[in-house]
Amino acid sequence: MVAWPAIIKYSGEDELSYIGSQSEWELDAELYAASLEAGDSLIDGQGQIYALVKNDQQRVVPRPSGQSATLAELVTLLRGHAAQSGVCCVAKLNARTIAEAIALVESIGDL
Repeated sequence: MVAWPAIIKYSGEDELSYIGSQSEWELDAELYAASLEAGDSLIDGQGQIYALVKNDQQRVVPRPSGQSATLAELVTLLRGHAAQSGVCCVAKLNARTIAEAIALVESIGDL
């Protein structure tokens, strides 16, 4: 079960998308489906990584991958996302927890 909030990590890209809740995911699932490619994943607030696959109804659903991201990996993703978004001094971006790193993705989107 996904621990919301979560982020979508696009394969080969620095861009991340913040998903605040299960209901937000369900409302925008078709939007995400249109831009998803093989290798894209969802990382939840506990660092669990989910593959994003289409079910029989062609809706995108997160499937547990059995893998998890470390805080250091998430900070690296966060810095890449911030740089791609035009934020300066990205080397100073840091987080104390996985949940905090994910919350910062939303903040970067508001800059």
